[in-house]
Amino acid sequence: MSKMIKFDNSADLDYFIKGVEEESQTKFITFTVDRHYNDKDWLPLPAKRVYWQWAGGSGMPAIEFNGTPFMFVGSKRLVCHQGKDLALAHKRRYAEEKAKKMMVDHSFCSQRALWQDTKKVGCPAAISITKIATFPKFKADEEILSREKIKKTASKILRRALERDPIVWETCYVVTHQSAHAGHAIGEMANWRSSDHLCS
Repeated sequence: MSKMIKFDNSADLDYFIKGVEEESQTKFITFTVDRHYNDKDWLPLPAKRVYWQWAGGSGMPAIEFNGTPFMFVGSKRLVCHQGKDLALAHKRRYAEEKAKKMMVDHSFCSQRALWQDTKKVGCPAAISITKIATFPKFKADEEILSREKIKKTASKILRRALERDPIVWETCYVVTHQSAHAGHAIGEMANWRSSDHLCS
């Protein structure tokens, strides 16, 4: 099940991610990250496109229309540490190189053992984060902006204002959390399976 949440700062976002990890007793690792996501020098330039809503797609959360214009800064996607094997290509190359160095009658067993070495189970749980810059001072009534032509006019006004002088803007993180883990234990069961009480 997916759910969308908004955070006004990175501290609250980090706290949320930590809470998700503690609740499920799992870890989330970075799968993809946009080059501007961690750019501290990013600025809302007039040439950048102004948005009022976003339908979602390409792993990015949908952003509902609320009358406040915004610009995209960057995106980041976290996946369960037992999800897709990010080193699969490297392992495949390693297996091919190793097979060439071994005798034919031993290569099959070696490759078979290598492919079974991964702990990844393809868990679909993920956290998609979109970092946006919002402009609260340019917020308009939703009824006024119901026409596409008026939205374009409002966007032009914002871009012209950016050309004249810096405008106060706020950073916001829009998050979609795909919470369903699969293929491995979570919560207390995850703790039990990783404890010293396991039979060897």
